This record gives sequence, structure tokens and C-alpha cells, in this order.
Amino acid sequence: MGDLLAGDQNSVWSRYLNDRETVWRVFKEFRDRNDPVTLRFDAVDTVYTARVRDVDHRRVTLDAIVPRSGAILMDSGRTFLLAGRYDGGYVYASDIERVGTLSAEAGAAVQFELPAQLLWQQRRRGAHYPVPASLRAGRARITLTQGRQDLSGVIEDLSSSGCRATFAASGSELLTHHDTFDHVQLEIAGLLSIRVRVAIRHRTVDPQTGAVTCGLEFTKIASDDGARLEQFLRSLARRAGQA
Repeated sequence: MGDLLAGDQNSVWSRYLNDRETVWRVFKEFRDRNDPVTLRFDAVDTVYTARVRDVDHRRVTLDAIVPRSGAILMDSGRTFLLAGRYDGGYVYASDIERVGTLSAEAGAAVQFELPAQLLWQQRRRGAHYPVPASLRAGRARITLTQGRQDLSGVIEDLSSSGCRATFAASGSELLTHHDTFDHVQLEIAGLLSIRVRVAIRHRTVDPQTGAVTCGLEFTKIASDDGARLEQFLRSLARRAGQA
């Protein structure tokens, strides 16, 4: 999929995604989730947004370009940089050039060749705070929903970007077959209640009990829920004597 390029305590993890199938999957996820991508042009201060209307193994189609002047710049032959959130980080493609449009109305839907590679980057995360035992005892839960299945686990520690949680052995099959969950509820002792999307970053199975401990990254969180999370983390930091 790609090679990890760099990383230290204060740096950015980077790798190139240079497999054509992987690059196609990235744009397919942008399309399926209807997630926005950002567009930038050299010597232009404006940051543009767009949506991936369609993608195949040859071309990507963008529409809903805002502001509209972005499509005009593309029609004039200007190359651009595209960025979007993927797999807990951001992917970047540079020197993209429009190769066609799908509407008589200039720039309504713009096509470009599927990039040969993408640069993926992820900033290292902040401090994780252990959830006190008094709050953990059945009252610090994260519930993952996949279709009609709900799986609840105990939250062990928490940060602004994710958490570590332990699930009963009965949930191992669901955790093995799914890496991402779009419908997740996090509840801690009536003090915090938020909804997030998560991606599983690692799994550890206890050989004696079969319990599964997962590192979960929050890949999407609403701004108000993010503010509530930050406020709760500050209270944990004070409790730990770190603030």
C-alpha cells in the first residue's frame, strides 16, 4: 500500500499510496461518503471545495466546486492540488490537470486522470488520559453499531483523537471483520455523551479470556461533541495532576 516515511514525537507520519487499486479506493470512499475535498491553485489564496461525483480506474469526476471560480481556473488549464481526509489522516495529490467536463455549462463536472500516487500524512496525537476506575466500573462504555449488531466495550483511556477500549470475547468476530464503524456512541458516567465515527488501529486478544482490546481513532466528530470531549479531557487532566 505504501511505505512509512518519517515519524518522531513531534512530527508527521507520511507514506505514499502508489498502488492504483488503493488510490481508486480512496476516491471511491470520498464518493461513497460524500466527503468534501479541498482544492488549491498556485498563487491563489482561495481554498476551494468539491465533491467526488464518480470514479473509475481511469478518471475521477468532481462536481459541486465552490466557489465557482475554481471550475473556471480548471477550464483555463491551471493545475491544482487536491486534499481530503482519509484513514485518520489526510491524502494529497498534486499537479492535477483537468482532462474534460461533463456539462455544456463550464466546469459543472470536471474530470481528471486518476493520480498515480497520493501522499498520506497523519500528525501524531496528543496525550491519552486513563479513565478512573470509579468511572470505568460499567459506566464508561463505547458502543459500536454495524447493521443490526451492537457491541459495547469498556473505555480504558481517552484522548481528543481516540480511545482504548476492551470488548468481550463474543465480539471478536465483528471486530475482526470490520475496521471502521460509522455509528458509535461514547458514554462516561453521565458526564460525557458523544457520537463519533471510528477506525480500529490495532487489536490485542487476551489469550486466556479472549477479550479484545482495541485502539480506536475518532475519524469524524461534530464540533459540539468535540468541544464536550475537550472539556471532559481537561477534567481528567486536572484529576491526574497534569493541568
